[in-house]
Amino acid sequence: MSTTTSKATIRQLSRLFAQFGYPQTLVSDNGSQFTSTEFTEFCKANGIAHLRSPPYHPQSNGQAERFVDTFKRALEKLKNSETTTEAVQKFLLSYRSTPCTCSNEGRSPAENFLGHQLRTPLTLLTMPRHTTAERDKNMEDQFNRHHGTRPKSFEPEDDVWVMDFQKGKRKWIPARVLSRHGHAVYDVLIKEAVERRHANQMRPRISEEAQDTLLDTVDSPLHCANPTVPNQSAKPVADESSTVLENDTSNATALSPNKSTRERQPRRIRRPPSRLQVKPSFKSYT
Repeated sequence: MSTTTSKATIRQLSRLFAQFGYPQTLVSDNGSQFTSTEFTEFCKANGIAHLRSPPYHPQSNGQAERFVDTFKRALEKLKNSETTTEAVQKFLLSYRSTPCTCSNEGRSPAENFLGHQLRTPLTLLTMPRHTTAERDKNMEDQFNRHHGTRPKSFEPEDDVWVMDFQKGKRKWIPARVLSRHGHAVYDVLIKEAVERRHANQMRPRISEEAQDTLLDTVDSPLHCANPTVPNQSAKPVADESSTVLENDTSNATALSPNKSTRERQPRRIRRPPSRLQVKPSFKSYT
């Protein structure tokens, strides 16, 4: 901070509070920027209990005074090797990640505040090499389960459709896979030009040879066995009831020559089913 006015102090505190939230209690000395009416109204508006140490008694705020002493001695040691900004950042990283004997279970200030240890250059000496790959695999599996992603894979010489982005128009054009890079990037041949595409920009395509073979298979005639023809020489013997039925049928046909144009029963109007569409944003479906 170039100035220590009340307005500048409130601006810096607001930046910290935007990241970590407003505290319940704020302890400070009796500087003019902390005793001003503007700072008092700021604390009152945000529900912060402002406690000030007694005048001329820095021991009441001993932790802050001790940190100021440690900070000044660290800058004195680093001032000749680095700039002031770089020295401050290096000191803060070292101070916040160093375990403290006066803390619970010997934790560092960052671990007490954030709940986990900070990752520093020293972490590379003890970090397992498979940690990054395992973490990425877990993130990928979680994304696939959530979005229902299905794996898409192609082999060299496969015929595919690829997305064409030329002239600002997106359309699918035929191509052929040449090689594969990684698990999702391919080199494809598009109109005698080799381009690189992601698997999300590709679709499987049936080649013309395979399509012709499929059409020939569909158009080929079916060879079925000849149906059994009943023996015409054997004539069934009709009984009297069948003779009477045939006579009644012939009479009915003679009396009603327009039987072929018989009336059809009316049909009901068919409508598609109305199914329940679940919408979590609606609390009632009445």
